Amino acid sequence: WLKIVLAKHDFPAIERSPQRRRALGRWLLQSWVRRQNLITLPRVEPTRNEWWPQSKLNLKSKDKTSQLPKKETRAEQVWARLLSRFTRADLLTVGTLVVTVLCHWISGFPLIIVERLWPKLLARWKIQAGVRQPTAKIGRMLLNVLEFQLSTLVVGGVVSRLKIKAVEQMAERVTNAPLPSGRRLLAELGFNLLSWEVFFYTTHRILHTARFYKKIHKKHHEFKAPVSLASAYATHIEHVVGDLLPGIIGPALLSFFANSHLVSAWLWVGFGSVLTNINHSGYDFPFNPLRECALMHDYHHYSFYSMLGLFGWMDKLFGTSGGDAYKQWRAEVISR
Repeated sequence: WLKIVLAKHDFPAIERSPQRRRALGRWLLQSWVRRQNLITLPRVEPTRNEWWPQSKLNLKSKDKTSQLPKKETRAEQVWARLLSRFTRADLLTVGTLVVTVLCHWISGFPLIIVERLWPKLLARWKIQAGVRQPTAKIGRMLLNVLEFQLSTLVVGGVVSRLKIKAVEQMAERVTNAPLPSGRRLLAELGFNLLSWEVFFYTTHRILHTARFYKKIHKKHHEFKAPVSLASAYATHIEHVVGDLLPGIIGPALLSFFANSHLVSAWLWVGFGSVLTNINHSGYDFPFNPLRECALMHDYHHYSFYSMLGLFGWMDKLFGTSGGDAYKQWRAEVISR
């Protein structure tokens, strides 16, 4: 009977071992009984040590592997923990503010400490050489920045607790999007930088008009020779119009048209905080890949009206690049 079944099902030859013959016969009998619906038997999977051919075993293994759930990556595990611990609205509001504040202070405060305690270490890279801000002015600026950022954290926490429908919908959208790959993160960061160049230039130029400068933007220009953390030294209106509004347009467009994840926005606000600190640092570090941005913004504080953008593209387009005056000033700085 066993030979007939083997011939019928075209099984490959097996070793002539009584143990393997018994295993094969038991499995064939159980399969036949199960197909006839006579009785319910537990399914017994064959093992390699018994009789199953290697080709069949590999096929079974592939079928099992394809049915197994996909193993989570490290990033997915971290994100799942965040979702289990915080609400989606908290991650959108408070989480984004926490990333901004941490990146701002971590990138800017050490430079302030070195500049105040050991100024000679950085003197050769100082753009406006010989200009040193008074300690009282630095302290007043730090307290103002800290006060503003703490107040924004409180406001963010209140907004997340109010359960505003628009905020809840936005939080649901950006947290349910698939986690981006490294290439997508870099691509979206580049888009946000381009968006910032256009919209920051626009609002910044408006703030430099006679109607708005004295009431809104003059506070930021108290530092004619800027220092790193002074990038956030401004009035509340300027923070909203000149910083928040240009900064959220890019992530908002990516969210609605490209299903962008919240992590991409966190990368943008973190990188943006570091970049603005470097641009306000007052130093031309040779290892800075965006050193030209630092030179242009330092010249903006020096000259008041030129170099209103980030990369200088909008300035060249609209004639606010400083022209020959900036080129001469830049050559003097570089030659030192």
